[in-house]
Amino acid sequence: MLGSTTAIPSATLEDTIITFNPAAQLLLKLTATNFDSWRSQLETLLMDLDLISYIDGTGVAPAKTVTAYDKIGPNPAYHHWYRQDKSILHTLHCSISESLYSYVFVAATSREAWLILEKLYVGRSQSRIINLKGKLARTVKGNHDILTDVNDLKLIGTELALVDEPVSDLDLVVHCLQGLGPEYNNFSATVRARGGTITIEELLDSLIEFEGDFKEQARLSTIPTAFVTHGHSPRRSSGAGARGHFSGGPHLHFSGGPHSTRIQGAHNSRPQLGFSPESMGRNAPLLPGPTSPSEPTRPRRQLVIC
Repeated sequence: MLGSTTAIPSATLEDTIITFNPAAQLLLKLTATNFDSWRSQLETLLMDLDLISYIDGTGVAPAKTVTAYDKIGPNPAYHHWYRQDKSILHTLHCSISESLYSYVFVAATSREAWLILEKLYVGRSQSRIINLKGKLARTVKGNHDILTDVNDLKLIGTELALVDEPVSDLDLVVHCLQGLGPEYNNFSATVRARGGTITIEELLDSLIEFEGDFKEQARLSTIPTAFVTHGHSPRRSSGAGARGHFSGGPHLHFSGGPHSTRIQGAHNSRPQLGFSPESMGRNAPLLPGPTSPSEPTRPRRQLVIC
């Protein structure tokens, strides 16, 4: 107690000095744009260690000296407070960027350094809120996956909450839907039409599933397809002059006579590989001949993959 006439045993106080490891305990370094996040992590750490009074002004430094047995001597309580305060001040120095160190190196206590930083950033709070809200309104689906984009949106909401401008889950959902591209129109319409409310986490789960299905459909659309599709079997053309001619609708077309065969696809203009009469003898047919004189020649069906 300040002004106490009884000296505090130094051994007890020496054992309670708390030291820090800023590299492990403070993941964020203070920069020109993240004061609110940085302040939150530092305050949380100090409150957990019951040391917040050193920077918030609720704690008062003990007297430097005490009187005991009519003699004035150094106060062990002040020595303990001084050492603990320097430990906190050192942690502040280690958790700010080099460009900011010049502002706080003159501070004698952690409380003085804290006030300097608060004064330095208080004028930026209003502009910070405006910038964050503008960024939230302009958020659009980028080239990243949907998980990254939604997490960026949630981060903006968290930063606004740190400056006492919280954003509701509904507002985050609305901003997220507005930022999606035209390929998500059906998804957005479904979300708007559903009853009840939806959280940003529920929306993210649905978006991840939708994006996965969308990518799978895009992948399948690039796989080559056969000209022959289910339900379109080639049919024999009638007429004496149509010997060896088959028509398979829009997907398959055979034409040929006794000496030539062509395979044509509705969407394939590339030359087809096959045999010519010259390669098999002048009078050799392209396709196998009939098994009997009365059986008509039937061209062999060929499947072309493009």
